[in-house]
Amino acid sequence: MTSAAPTRAIDELARRPAWPAVVRSTAVIVVLLTGFALALRALDEFPGRATGVARGVRRVDSMPALERHLSRSMPIPAYFPDTLTWPPHTLLLFGGTSASMSFGHRQTGTTWLIVAIGFGTASVAPQVLPPATPLQTESTVVRRAAATVDRLLDRDGVIWYQLTWHELGTTRMVRYRGTLDDAMLIASSIDERGR
Repeated sequence: MTSAAPTRAIDELARRPAWPAVVRSTAVIVVLLTGFALALRALDEFPGRATGVARGVRRVDSMPALERHLSRSMPIPAYFPDTLTWPPHTLLLFGGTSASMSFGHRQTGTTWLIVAIGFGTASVAPQVLPPATPLQTESTVVRRAAATVDRLLDRDGVIWYQLTWHELGTTRMVRYRGTLDDAMLIASSIDERGR
């Protein structure tokens, strides 16, 4: 009699369908793989968040280093308001197709001017620019080229003016936190420094 009970239990196990165990095992594997993928994604994003730049963006230490990476000169404004500091405090490069340089305000240290350029693309890569929401767009002219002027709102609620135009096979952009008149003067004065 004692041998009949284990045999009956084994027979019942043999008659149970196997699919619930397969579904359960598959669900556990899917959950583990999803968790692993999310952990890898978070680790991948960590360096960019720690340095404050987007994925694929590289910080560069100096203008000569930036120009070496670009294999061309970075245009700079000849008109430079006294309220801004030189040299740029941030130089960013994205895949050799876009670059930006940011200038701080003398008193506050916050960024007030961004000059950016895009090579071989229709526009400057957004990765080299801080996020902003467009409020208004108008047409204008910069250095005899058709341009757009955008009024932008950044994440801190600050209004910026952004001028974008195409010149010498590149897209050029000036984003300024001051007046539109100063933004136009800065954009109109951008040159290649004799190169």
